Amino acid sequence: MDCVDWVSWFGAPEYGFARQVLQRGVAALFFVAFLSSLNQFPALLGERGLLPVPDYLGGFSARRRPTLFR
Repeated sequence: MDCVDWVSWFGAPEYGFARQVLQRGVAALFFVAFLSSLNQFPALLGERGLLPVPDYLGGFSARRRPTLFR
């Protein structure tokens, strides 16, 4: 059995429309998600964001600071 014959069903030309709809649907979903995060990003980042990191870390002692492992 030839390898080309074995994977020929991957082409699936009869499913071209469904493939296009799925790809464009995923692209639209990602676009909305990134647009939403772009809208929220300024309030979350920076010195005057919702949770300023220096002030947050200043409330911990040197030994009790949050780390990746805690």
